[in-house]
Amino acid sequence: HALARAAVAAGARVTLVSGPVNLPAPEGVATIKVETAQEMLDATLDALPADIAICAAAVADWRASAEAAQKLKKNDKSDATLVLAQNPDILATVAVRGPQRPELVIGFAAETESVVDHAIKKRRAKGADWIVANDVSAATGIMGGDRTQVHLVTGAGVEDWPAMSKDEMAARLLARAAEALSSRLHGSVMVWKNAGASKSGNPMSLACRRWYLNDSSCPGVTRTMPERLADVARIPERAMTSRSRVNGALNG
Repeated sequence: HALARAAVAAGARVTLVSGPVNLPAPEGVATIKVETAQEMLDATLDALPADIAICAAAVADWRASAEAAQKLKKNDKSDATLVLAQNPDILATVAVRGPQRPELVIGFAAETESVVDHAIKKRRAKGADWIVANDVSAATGIMGGDRTQVHLVTGAGVEDWPAMSKDEMAARLLARAAEALSSRLHGSVMVWKNAGASKSGNPMSLACRRWYLNDSSCPGVTRTMPERLADVARIPERAMTSRSRVNGALNG
């Protein structure tokens, strides 16, 4: 939820796919509530295309392979057998290369040991651009607390961020994401769309319909680079997906 609030504060149009939580939906966010991993995957894919996908949910790796329609009575003659099936891998699915893949896919890794090593392996295995990793051992107080300390794992290396509030971490991560988008789109044309714009991305006949990240090409419009970085998050007709805890278990 902190990530969704930070994205809205930066001017992004945000879709939050949230599992069962005791938190109010952030203002200005399109919130979709789900209860299962499959529902979360379906809602996330429905929210695409998006410029950025942030997969922060701690989704259970496993689910019961079958649901009983009635209460399972105790059988004194034998022990019960619980058969499990794997839940869908939401991060890996979103990160698959294709026309619907977001420009930047960010995953989270909640670990209890070898935090950075596991995060590096997870980034490669899932196909994510970035992994935000933290130590959620009981002694850290991070799980369920208001503060965190994370490691940002990218293709360029690992950044060790200092301890800070979760709101501060969210704002810092969104600023970095906007900067990354600016770098990837540097020199290309961005077409602004409004409610009457075609969803196929065809340019509108607007007074100022093009904006180059490296050149103020619109008459009468000038922006400094920090303003341009902030504006990257303000592209209409897009959504950013953040996800909250579902099923109360951690995924690796």
